[in-house]
Amino acid sequence: MRIIHTSDWHLGRVLYGKSRYKEQEAFLQWLLVFLEAENVDALLISGDIFDSSTPSVQTQNLYYNFLAQMLKTKCKHLVLIAGNHDSANFLTAPKELLAKLDIHIIGSLPETRKEQVFLLENKDKTEQVLICAVPFLRERDICTSYVRDFEEKAKNFVQGVKAHYDEVLFEAKKIQKEQGKDIPIITTGHLFITGGKKEDDEGVRDLYVGSLLSLPTDIFSTEFSYIALGHLHKAQRPNSKEHIRYSGTPLAMSFSEAEQKKSCVLIEYKWDSSNSVLIRDNGTRQGTQDSVHNGTNLQNEDISHGGEKMQNENISQNGIFSQEITVKEIPIFQKLVSISGDMASIEKKLQELVEQKSTAWLEIIYTGKELRADLLSEIETCIQESNMQIIRVQNKQVIAELTQNINTQEQLEDITEEEVFTRLLFEKDIPEEQKQPLFALYREVVQEVHADEQKMLEE
Repeated sequence: MRIIHTSDWHLGRVLYGKSRYKEQEAFLQWLLVFLEAENVDALLISGDIFDSSTPSVQTQNLYYNFLAQMLKTKCKHLVLIAGNHDSANFLTAPKELLAKLDIHIIGSLPETRKEQVFLLENKDKTEQVLICAVPFLRERDICTSYVRDFEEKAKNFVQGVKAHYDEVLFEAKKIQKEQGKDIPIITTGHLFITGGKKEDDEGVRDLYVGSLLSLPTDIFSTEFSYIALGHLHKAQRPNSKEHIRYSGTPLAMSFSEAEQKKSCVLIEYKWDSSNSVLIRDNGTRQGTQDSVHNGTNLQNEDISHGGEKMQNENISQNGIFSQEITVKEIPIFQKLVSISGDMASIEKKLQELVEQKSTAWLEIIYTGKELRADLLSEIETCIQESNMQIIRVQNKQVIAELTQNINTQEQLEDITEEEVFTRLLFEKDIPEEQKQPLFALYREVVQEVHADEQKMLEE
């Protein structure tokens, strides 16, 4: 039985006001072809299907069109949990209808733990997998009493999350016993596990409980064959646990992710009663044999691991199953390039991209010492013969000058746009008679920018 683990699609996300609809559509079309080509039986999406709790009509169409087309592939099941970006109510509105199509959605915690467990079968109904669908857990979901002390609150939350996973596992094991055979048990999660890595500006909303930022891996029982995580954008194995994985985002969510290889995870189960019986190093008894492969040329140290294999003793008399994990690279649908340096190095890099006929979206960070009043025009001149687009320009020299006279306790984010422009006029000794016309023009530009951003979000 073959299962794909993916997460954090963030449909509807924009990049500095630039729509990413075409990229998102291209990814979904690629995924449909991939599901068919790889004979995938089930798709797991570990949260943050949308970037906003109120996705636009266009974004909703993208999502529902994918579901409709997926039903035409060989993939029989889809299990989707809500992440912290998603609206649980929006996701679960068509829950009953979609369940008839083997599309199972858990937005918020249902009344019983049993409702979070799904028994999935392959096409010929000869193989089965149990999915414990645990969505993003909030403090109010887990902790029933208010505690003021932070350490006590953090301890209660960790214990509550662990207890929840144990309770869902208990329900899965009851189904396993009813079936009378050894069935792999997979669980999902949308949270920050200790040891996970994230980029500074990748757009992840930290999952605070008080100021608790992460949860230990031991909240998961060793009886889970695989833990399919979402929330962090970088594909990785927290604390090098082979069966605990973040699939990462399918697209680079920011320029800080531009050089990351994006991927999804293929988990394959095979049953063979003739397999030899061995014990895993930690002594657990799960009836699984793990064989981990990197199915691409990925160089990310967090997901490239050289084919390590593990085997476990069987816990039933109905044959042992093997678990093979393969990382599958996702193509780049829109190249992002960040260029930082003085003007000479920026021009050199841009010229190289022009010669390569690049169609990249660009972030330019100017760090030179010379004041360049018309930096954007200079950059546009460099790429005027290309199909590249400038998405963001940051002039570190101007920012440094603007903040020189700002009180050290004051943050740039705390200052309004108009205050920043006013200080710039003052710093550059602009004559008084010119300040008012310039300020009026500036306001007009800001209004147009905000109007364009709002229009983009509504589309």
